[in-house]
Amino acid sequence: MAGISGYASVVLAVTVLDLLSGRSAFHTAAQLGGWLFHPMADAISGPGWSSAMAYNGFHLVLSLGVGLVAATMVAVSERITGFWFVALTLLVIFGSYSVGVLGTMAVEFKAITDWPTAVLGTAAWLFGMTVYLRFAHPRLVHRIERASTERGG
Repeated sequence: MAGISGYASVVLAVTVLDLLSGRSAFHTAAQLGGWLFHPMADAISGPGWSSAMAYNGFHLVLSLGVGLVAATMVAVSERITGFWFVALTLLVIFGSYSVGVLGTMAVEFKAITDWPTAVLGTAAWLFGMTVYLRFAHPRLVHRIERASTERGG
């Protein structure tokens, strides 16, 4: 469910950004799918519907995998005191890596998308997973809040 929440969040955010920019709702997915699955495609015809669907399928599978890892880390955090800090650190590192490396590839090297789409899409993806996991594991949230209050934070 964490992966599906992240996937749905990024699809919604990127679709809204595409529509606000006057592009098709599937513009960014088609561009990324064309780059990923059809790199030698004819530049005149450009990426199409099949590229958008292929990319969405790829992104869904990737999101499910990342969601599974995140859910596992949260489950471990419920059993091992202090492990939540490791999980949070990895989330920040992964998010920064996603924006930095993947965004640079998509924006600067290939001119597939723009920085607002890359940054906001990744942020929405991570936010969607985080919100789901926060509400799915209230015991962990209460333990972290209690530890923070005890330390005076």
